[in-house]
Amino acid sequence: RVNQHKFLQIAVLGSVFMGFLAIYKNKPAGFPGKHFMSVHSLVGLAALLLMGWNMLDAAYRQGSPIDPRLLWSSWLHRSAGTLAFTLSFSAAALGLFNRTVVVDWAASSIRFELPETWNEMNGWAKSTHGEPLAWVFIASALLLLLQMLFPGAAAAVDKRKEA
Repeated sequence: RVNQHKFLQIAVLGSVFMGFLAIYKNKPAGFPGKHFMSVHSLVGLAALLLMGWNMLDAAYRQGSPIDPRLLWSSWLHRSAGTLAFTLSFSAAALGLFNRTVVVDWAASSIRFELPETWNEMNGWAKSTHGEPLAWVFIASALLLLLQMLFPGAAAAVDKRKEA
């Protein structure tokens, strides 16, 4: 089960990184601002960096890649994984909601500011599918996040049986 987690996480990080590169390289013309200027992009970048750090931390804790120590536990590793997962879903929901620029990296003094239009929906989902369906997508992502973070009593009972 530990090896499944390890290889799944490697696949996830690889997929996320490739998706990130594809988006970074193919930013559409006329898109507001440059890279890493919206809350969506900053939260997504934080999730990606945290995923990478967590994987490197796990590789370090396992020791030798040839004969890894697979049965270790770390509160920090689990918390960082949960936070990265939460940030990933949050970035997805924020990207569906809007693409409001909150920081200008080209300014002489870098400032973060929330414009008056921060709460107006203008993200990809609205322009592609309309506002009602965009809200359905956002609610679905957040509901899935909650179900994954709080799996319910059945999972808790299974964990006690394993111990």
